[in-house]
Amino acid sequence: MANNAIVNDKPIVSFGLITDIHYADVDDRWNYSRTFIRHYRNSLELVDQACQYWLNATYPIAFVVQLGDLIDGYCFANKSSGKDLKTILKRFDALPHVYHLWGNHEFYNFTRDELLNSSLCSFPTKDISPYHYGTIEISSHLRLIALDTYDLSLLGIDENTESYKQALKVLRQHNH
Repeated sequence: MANNAIVNDKPIVSFGLITDIHYADVDDRWNYSRTFIRHYRNSLELVDQACQYWLNATYPIAFVVQLGDLIDGYCFANKSSGKDLKTILKRFDALPHVYHLWGNHEFYNFTRDELLNSSLCSFPTKDISPYHYGTIEISSHLRLIALDTYDLSLLGIDENTESYKQALKVLRQHNH
């Protein structure tokens, strides 16, 4: 039986996947549950290592998917969200393309409207919806689908909107 994922001993696509970087320009400190020390500034070095690995891989990567929590909640507390986001995004400059998905820490730092109008908005959905959904056609038989897992959430939503009220109602009904 032939393997359709490999053509002429080469993969159909090669891509990078990265998540939970949690960069913040803060000193090392305990995590929330005090079970280990977080090295926030060291995440820059780790991202650099990942990018170098991808750029020097046997099969060149076509893109990277960044799954969220690019910066940490401490950035908001330090009023450095924008600056810290620029710092970590610069590390990806040499890569062919990066698709960003949003995690809870993006919403700790920015409103949904700010994210939709930022470089973290990787899909053109803001013109049709306040949500961040998208698809990436990798090849004629392969498509990556990105979902906005915070489309019904209190995070990043103005408290006076219908979306916020709906999310609060659902939480009150089901979060015991």
